[in-house]
Amino acid sequence: MPNSGDSKKNKLEKLKEQLLLDHKKSGALKLKENHLKKALDFSVEYKDFLNICKTERETVEYCIKVAEKNGFSKFNCTKKYKPGEKVYVINRGKAIILCIIGKHGTKKGVKFSIAHIDSPRIDLKPNPLFEAN
Repeated sequence: MPNSGDSKKNKLEKLKEQLLLDHKKSGALKLKENHLKKALDFSVEYKDFLNICKTERETVEYCIKVAEKNGFSKFNCTKKYKPGEKVYVINRGKAIILCIIGKHGTKKGVKFSIAHIDSPRIDLKPNPLFEAN
């Protein structure tokens, strides 16, 4: 007859495996090689961004350069825009709004994608929490 202490230990070990991360294995080792390369390529650009953009104003200046490289121009309230045109608006040097003019103007609604830039940085969490579902 098995010892009831052993079965409790087995249950605890299984629960531990489900709940805790294996600190000896890097998550990067679990990625497929092409995903790892994409992540590493992105991280180089992201590190450059973090080195350049330490404040909201620096981030807005950086975003203007990137936006203009991608076809955005400064919004002019006297100009009539055509669908597909890309514009940006700066708010007090600390916020940027990027817009792509739609086919129907604002008559049939608008779509927003919003992010904040109040403190660009990366937060590393040595033991991050995660949810399976």
